[in-house]
Amino acid sequence: MRHLLSLYLFLLLGFSSYSQDVRAKLVNTAYKYVGVKEATNNNDGKQVEYILSTVHLKKGNPWCAALQARIHDDVNIKNPHSGYSPDWFKTNVVYDKKKMSVTKFKAQNGQVFGLYIPSKGRIGHVGMIVGEYGNFYITVEGNTNDAGSDEGEGCYKKLRMKNSISKISDYCITIKN
Repeated sequence: MRHLLSLYLFLLLGFSSYSQDVRAKLVNTAYKYVGVKEATNNNDGKQVEYILSTVHLKKGNPWCAALQARIHDDVNIKNPHSGYSPDWFKTNVVYDKKKMSVTKFKAQNGQVFGLYIPSKGRIGHVGMIVGEYGNFYITVEGNTNDAGSDEGEGCYKKLRMKNSISKISDYCITIKN
């Protein structure tokens, strides 16, 4: 009975602060990857290949989604564990541009965003929201560049227009056992 009461109090009073602690860990972990660079601009190099290995991919593959898996794994958060960007939006979607206005949505740090890439006809790039500034999200993303490409050479802290985001998923509350 005491266990059930503790669980009830956690859900009632402590869930928000617990979730914020997990989010802070995710964001701090994401920042540790900022500055990772490819060795020859071909999705390669020791750190990039380590990130790719998280989702069982070899050098040469895009690594933006693999970086999100690595960050989530580092914090022990259950995630799609995939290097394919669309897989990050099969569950846990909290924002979909087709269904909701970005002005009515309040993102939280640690959420994963997806960009629709017209040439691919799908979400083709993902990153993590680590803050916001006016009409922009502050993000940490791998396999990008200064211009915000979905095929860059490093991990950067970026500013993305809120209205450029197609979907946002939240894995912060699914902790691995």
